[in-house]
Amino acid sequence: MSETSVFYYLDYAATTPPSDSAIQRMTQVMESYWGNPSSQHGRGALARKIVEEAREEVAGWLSCRPSEVIFTSGGTESNQLALWGTVSGMRAREAYPRRRQILLSAVEHHSVIACAAALRQQGYEVQFLPVDRQGRVSPDVLAQALSEYTFLVSVQWVNSEVGTVQPIKELARLSREAGALFHTDAVAAASVFDVAAACSEVDLLSISGHKVYGPQGTGILFLRRGTPFRFPFGPGRQERGRRPGTENVPGIAGLAEAVRGLRREYQLRGVHLEQTRRRLWSALKIRKLGLVRFTPQQESHPGILAVGVPGENGDGLVVALSQRGLQVSSGSACRSGEGQPSPVLLAMGFPEDAAMGMIRFSFGQELSSHAVEDIAERFAATLHAVRV
Repeated sequence: MSETSVFYYLDYAATTPPSDSAIQRMTQVMESYWGNPSSQHGRGALARKIVEEAREEVAGWLSCRPSEVIFTSGGTESNQLALWGTVSGMRAREAYPRRRQILLSAVEHHSVIACAAALRQQGYEVQFLPVDRQGRVSPDVLAQALSEYTFLVSVQWVNSEVGTVQPIKELARLSREAGALFHTDAVAAASVFDVAAACSEVDLLSISGHKVYGPQGTGILFLRRGTPFRFPFGPGRQERGRRPGTENVPGIAGLAEAVRGLRREYQLRGVHLEQTRRRLWSALKIRKLGLVRFTPQQESHPGILAVGVPGENGDGLVVALSQRGLQVSSGSACRSGEGQPSPVLLAMGFPEDAAMGMIRFSFGQELSSHAVEDIAERFAATLHAVRV
């Protein structure tokens, strides 16, 4: 058997495979509950019931009210809806009339940074919070940046490129004490960390369905009751007037089914992933490949291991590794193929030479010792081939 007849999918941070139960539930709903949930007749009522049952399932996962759950098309929409929606809600209520400052970490997802750039053009002050070598925002840094003019702070809970975990509880507390709203992008965190605990601390929280073993094209925005919010691009009747457009009933049902399975398994999953990451890093180190480790040793996502290959191009390595049966990435899927060093790594202080050669392994299940050794050997063989 050739080595490429067995491939390893190591890109769970880009997308997770939908669970079997999620696929089955979506199929069932598409076959039997295909009505428009806004319709008043029987078919519409059945579809509406599916959506609201899913909302209750998600609310149970988040330990929040069902009315605080908004279904979206994914993490990007949830992030941008959080920022634009709070700005529009603030304007509508004339809340925070003197507050026009937004604070973001320097390592946010592109969807947040792009949204902030557009808000800056509308006259809002956007300030980026620097991170340390681990990619972490210090609570002291946030405390110094907060002012009477700050109305929103947005810090990604877990960085999807290197796996850094931010001190969300402390950052949210500081924001609350300063009278500012706090949003966190929990897309990379939701599969292995306690999102209910986070929702008890924050005002807004974003989740992507296809990062929690649900279908692509689905997402969640947790919106704490009482948070200033209005859909920014005109009125809409769906999602309690907070997002227009017919709900994706099969997708929402599949997402809720994925969440149900996730609630049973996420704690054990984290333990198993950490064991796999330790074994993989040890197997790579022992081969003396000259790698730079970007993922922090402590306080990081257990299923992410980001490394740098100085002097090489990460995108090119991804192609070469794929030919040897290793499906990895060179960073965030939203920025892949750009041919530029990761802004996250540059913000962390890594040299451009190392950042250009970034490779991210991300896994969602425990790998055997044999599989780990096989992955490390294929990785080493690929590097030797491209370095010749």
